[in-house]
Amino acid sequence: MKNEKPKTKDVVIIGGGPSGIIAAIVAARNGADVTILEKGSQLGRKILVTGNGRCNMSNENISWQNYHGKYPKFSASVFGRFSNYDTLEFFRELGLETKVEDRGRIFPVSDQATSVLDVLLYELESLEINVLYKSKVTSINKSDYGFSIKLFNGKVIKADKVIISTGGKTFPKLGNTGDGYKLAETLGHKIETIFPVSVGLEVEHGYKTLCNKLQGVKVEAEARAVIGDMVLAEDVGTVLFTHFGLSAWAIMRLSFAVSRALNVDGNEMVDILIDFFPQYSVDDLDSLLEQRFKENPKKTLGFSFVGLMQKKLAPVLLEFVEFDTTRKVGEISKVDRRKIVETLKSFRLEVEGTRSWDEAQFTYGGVAVEEIDSKTMESKVILGLYFAGEVVDIVGDSGGYNLQWAWSSGYVAGEAASSE
Repeated sequence: MKNEKPKTKDVVIIGGGPSGIIAAIVAARNGADVTILEKGSQLGRKILVTGNGRCNMSNENISWQNYHGKYPKFSASVFGRFSNYDTLEFFRELGLETKVEDRGRIFPVSDQATSVLDVLLYELESLEINVLYKSKVTSINKSDYGFSIKLFNGKVIKADKVIISTGGKTFPKLGNTGDGYKLAETLGHKIETIFPVSVGLEVEHGYKTLCNKLQGVKVEAEARAVIGDMVLAEDVGTVLFTHFGLSAWAIMRLSFAVSRALNVDGNEMVDILIDFFPQYSVDDLDSLLEQRFKENPKKTLGFSFVGLMQKKLAPVLLEFVEFDTTRKVGEISKVDRRKIVETLKSFRLEVEGTRSWDEAQFTYGGVAVEEIDSKTMESKVILGLYFAGEVVDIVGDSGGYNLQWAWSSGYVAGEAASSE
């Protein structure tokens, strides 16, 4: 008796972002009949906005320690199956050359995010992958014969395997509205609380005037997020004062811990302590000010910091904590000088919230990883169901880590869903 040719697997991918696209390519290369259901009118829109339009597509320094979630080490198994180096080779074969910049960030040589999307779309077309646009999924049902996927228009799509790669809730204007969480929950999956991260921080009302006066001022400083005596996180980098509070590189990184404390742990307030002179100890800064005050005793306190820090910064900060900045520095006592030093080494602002999903870069939380097989990204609850990308409770630091998670998890899911 002749061996019958195995039936081609029908793999349906819900969501046409980076993880969904790479999953589709891998599954199609393995011989599956692949359909992408994209609720928008374009694939990969989030790729185009990453890295300020240049696409920070990965990082040289990928490690599970750059990731967050309830069990961030889950990501290590996935990266072990498709690493950042595998990703670069995958894209090189598609014709995309890459380069490494500061902090290990990887970009296309072209400096155009469109280059990344273009080579992916070319491969989808070459593999004759079916893409259904404006196809919002309203429900997924599992039976002994596979899956039935119902669309908003009543149409039903049949599948042997399903990959949910719907993304998170950031950039809702690009179509990210958290649909995947509802679908996963309906199928019996636990969803870890989601909240925005890599986002600006809203200061308490009493600090709004201060931040308004300093709006647009950008400094290199050390910032710490604390509750009482407990340090939640700390970082050194750019801090930007805005009309709502604080933003920029150091603050965005602190936001992971701050957002969790406010949105999950139930804290009403988190303090941000800013050290404007991290290069000096308290004693060294005190000695430096003592010398400057002695050399120019007739300068006012507000003007005395010109040449040491931004002209606008010291007067506003010191006036906020009720120092008389019109006072001559030659009249300032040793005790008051020490208080000034301590203020600038640990300036406190109270944070009561984060900016919205519209301004956040990433989503913290998602489908619980203890219900997913890290070797395949297959559900342990519903066999034949897979997850990839930001819908899962894994989120990385800024710097290409989240796109790498999308590539790796999408590749692993696509390969497993199309294998025998």
